[in-house]
Amino acid sequence: MLALLLPNAQNVPLFKEKNEYRLFGATKNKKESNDFLIAHVPFSITEIQAAYSVTDKIGIMAKFITAKAGDFKNHKNDWGKAKYMEGAIGYYKPLKKHGLLEMYGGFGTGSQHHQYPYNATSDLSFTKLFVQPSIGYTSKGFDIAFSVRFCNLYFSKINYNDTTISRFHQSEIDQISQNKNLFPVEPALTIRAGIEYVKFQLQAVYSRNINNNNLDEYIRPMNITFGLYISVAKRFWKKETKTTEQ
Repeated sequence: MLALLLPNAQNVPLFKEKNEYRLFGATKNKKESNDFLIAHVPFSITEIQAAYSVTDKIGIMAKFITAKAGDFKNHKNDWGKAKYMEGAIGYYKPLKKHGLLEMYGGFGTGSQHHQYPYNATSDLSFTKLFVQPSIGYTSKGFDIAFSVRFCNLYFSKINYNDTTISRFHQSEIDQISQNKNLFPVEPALTIRAGIEYVKFQLQAVYSRNINNNNLDEYIRPMNITFGLYISVAKRFWKKETKTTEQ
């Protein structure tokens, strides 16, 4: 069965000034794993994040994720696919030379499709409201940030279709139907290293649902992502211009 909650990588832009751009990409593929959407192998996940500082205090950000797991190439037996997108707007405040405080609020929407043995299928759709404060340190070659995302996740659509006598997964779908509204809290640690324009990002996110434990067996509490982070800012160009003039 699927893991309903796999915490995705948090968007932590760490803006310092107006008209900065951020872009992050990560992909993960494994031939053998039982820790993703469903307890079958293999799995694949791709994530893209973007952010922009509209003013010297306001930032916006967006994210898109696509994932699949199981024998999705041949569409046999157990397999699943999912997609998720979100957008957010928030406030940021530089602290002296390297420090940052941020607060973002946003909305996301996602869906999952699952294929089970004997032609049984399920489709789930959900929405997510979240608030994400963070504090961080940013420099030319190194960034580190701690953030916490407080979420309200609601399953708006839960459909199950079984054309056979077997109802193997029906109890699981009924369990979800009785616990549609979840409140996960997700702390995250983000580390980036490289140069001003391009850094490698490693992030660990932990998720804990605080309002009930009925779906704990379907929740994967930890997610670690590794990808490439690109930054564009006017202050980088100013430094290059000064160097050239000298």
